[in-house]
Amino acid sequence: MLRFQQWPTSPGHIRTSANNRPSTDEVFAAGKHRRERQEVRRLWHCHVFAAMLLFVGASQTLTAQSKTLAPQDQPSRPGTKPEGKLLFADDFERNESQEVTDELGLGWSTNSKRRAGGHKQVDLGDGTLHIFRHETADHSVSVVHPAEFTDCRVELRFRLDDPGDDLGIDFADMQCQDVHAGHICKVFFRPDGIEILDYKMGRMNKQYRDALKAGQLTETQKANVKRYQRQVAKQIKLKQWYSAVVTILGDTLSVTLDGQPVGAFSSPGIEHSQKDMIRFSARHQVRLDDVRVFALFRAAASTESGQPPAKHLVVNHLFVAKLLWQRMQSVDLTDQQVAAFNQLSSNLRSRVDKLRAEAGITKDTIKRRDEIYSELKKTSLQGDDLWNELQRRGSFTDLQRDTFRKTHQHNAAFKSAALDLLTPEQRKRLPKPGRRDRSK
Repeated sequence: MLRFQQWPTSPGHIRTSANNRPSTDEVFAAGKHRRERQEVRRLWHCHVFAAMLLFVGASQTLTAQSKTLAPQDQPSRPGTKPEGKLLFADDFERNESQEVTDELGLGWSTNSKRRAGGHKQVDLGDGTLHIFRHETADHSVSVVHPAEFTDCRVELRFRLDDPGDDLGIDFADMQCQDVHAGHICKVFFRPDGIEILDYKMGRMNKQYRDALKAGQLTETQKANVKRYQRQVAKQIKLKQWYSAVVTILGDTLSVTLDGQPVGAFSSPGIEHSQKDMIRFSARHQVRLDDVRVFALFRAAASTESGQPPAKHLVVNHLFVAKLLWQRMQSVDLTDQQVAAFNQLSSNLRSRVDKLRAEAGITKDTIKRRDEIYSELKKTSLQGDDLWNELQRRGSFTDLQRDTFRKTHQHNAAFKSAALDLLTPEQRKRLPKPGRRDRSK
């Protein structure tokens, strides 16, 4: 470390002899001190200059790196967490070459040609996207962009100007044959609130939609459809811009407005394993800006292997799976075993939910079944006799009885497959099932 002292700087600092002249020794000492001071000053300047060179070099390096970052690596806007991969982004800062037909570019398409006779229904102006329904259109405006993901986050700003305005964000899989037009799930923003829909299990499921079009939708089916949608009370003011974030993670779709969580809905269809398209729709009109879509990866707290860490659940388990999990998590499962268990449980959930929806089975129905089943297990009834007695006591339909039986079989197959994931050593250490686990 450099240490600084006050050195003699002028002859006045030198002691003089009687004849008022400095002695030879004093002159020599003063010169020595001056040379030492100059050397210290030279070293200090060298250190300062070297530090300046390092700072300039580091700044240039950081600037060059920032210019070459991929879009998904760029710093996020305040309040966002861009975990995952950026699929596409658009700030709409451009103009069209004409004002007759839709001309968005950058991978966008619309349904104007098919639904509005080719009339223009989108317009770029003032750095925003204005979506408006033409008077001849026979369907809501749909502005589409391809995007492949399972889980995702959509960020955007939007504005509603009139009481009849709305914004729909629809997540689709065009390869899914169980639903109309690939509809998997959707969220609507309206002046009087927000609606979240599981289209795959509900309204757009072909079974229900075909029955509705034929005028044959039963009251039971109407109740089933209603189970797969959620209303969120939230006033959205007109002529005001909102920053919205819509996130799909597992079987849950959640919404935030201006950084505040406003609602979420968990339903099995939302967890559909593949989505390949996002549609932005308007029944009347809406304005959009700063759209960004990220693909998220299921376990934000994942390990280096890319799989969820042990003892971390990422699916909404059925009761039978939760009971088995309580036993299995005590035997030090690997990441791969946890991921496989989650997949088995997710598959079971999808199959059982579909069966229950088709049979009109509600939570109250399941509760009544469980109460009767517990009583019947105390008897000697087995096989067909047990299921027929269950039906008789609960006044269940034939379809509901058969669904209970199929669910029982699916549960047994699930437990067998899940236990097969364990090593012989893990099986030895696995706790024995409790009474409730044995009864299912």
